[in-house]
Amino acid sequence: MSKQPVPAHGKHHLFGIPHPARHRLDPRYPLGCTVRHARFGEGTVLAVEGLGTDCKITVHFVNCGRKTLVEKYAGLEKVS
Repeated sequence: MSKQPVPAHGKHHLFGIPHPARHRLDPRYPLGCTVRHARFGEGTVLAVEGLGTDCKITVHFVNCGRKTLVEKYAGLEKVS
C-alpha cells in the first residue's frame, strides 16, 4: 500500500475543492459535518475561519457549490 502525498502549501481537498488547512476545530461545525441553509439546501463544512459568531464558514452545497458565510447571518442548521 502506498502513502498518499502530503498536499502542498497546507491545502487539503474535500470533494475535489481546495480549502484552507487553518480550519478551526469548532465543535459546532466540525470539518465534514452536514449543515442545512434555507436558500442553498444541504452542504458539507469545508472550513471555519475566525472566532465566535463573526466566524466565516465555508460550505460546499450540493445544489449550488461552494459558499463562504458569516455564522451570525447564515442561519445554518447542523444536520450531522
